[in-house]
Amino acid sequence: MTLPRRGERHQEQATQDTQGPISRHLRTYRRLFRPGVDPGAVRIVGAVNGFHRDARLREGKDMAKYMLLIYGDEEQWGALTPEQRRAHDAAHAGFRAAAGDRIIGGAELEPAPVATTLRAGVDDDLVTTDGPFLETKEALGGYYLMEAGDLDEVLQLASLLPEVRAGHSGVEIRPLVDHG
Repeated sequence: MTLPRRGERHQEQATQDTQGPISRHLRTYRRLFRPGVDPGAVRIVGAVNGFHRDARLREGKDMAKYMLLIYGDEEQWGALTPEQRRAHDAAHAGFRAAAGDRIIGGAELEPAPVATTLRAGVDDDLVTTDGPFLETKEALGGYYLMEAGDLDEVLQLASLLPEVRAGHSGVEIRPLVDHG
C-alpha cells in the first residue's frame, strides 16, 4: 500500500471536516510521518476507539501486550459529583499521558445492564439475554490495552489509575497470549 506524501490528498479532505474522522486520521498521519522519523521504523499497530498508535521498533526489547480491566461498583461511579468526575477523568488523562504510545486502545464501557450476552442453548441454537454474563456487585467499567517491556512497567503505570485507590474498585492486569 502506498501512502500519500505529506500534505497530499489528506489535506484537502481535512479542510472539509476539521473535527471528524478524516481530521483525526490526518493528525495521526502527520504524527507518524513527521520530519526526522524513518517511515521504515514505524508500523501502525492498530486503532481501537480512537486510539491510533505508532510503535517504533524497539531494538532488542521484546514487548508484551497487557489488558487492564477496570472493575468497580457502578452505583458509586454513577454517584460521582461533577467535581469528582472531572478529577476522575483528569486522573485517566494523567495515566494516558504517562503511558504515551504504550497504550494501544481503551474505552469506558456502558453500564452492565446494557450488555447483551450470547450463548448456545439447547439444540445448539443461539440464545441472547439482556444483561452481563455474570451478575456481580463489581462490574467491568472499562479497559486499556497496552504494550510494555514487563509487568513491573505496567504496574507502575496502572498505579496512576484512580480505580486503584478507590475502595469500591480495582484494576486487573492480564497478559495477552501471543498465538504468533
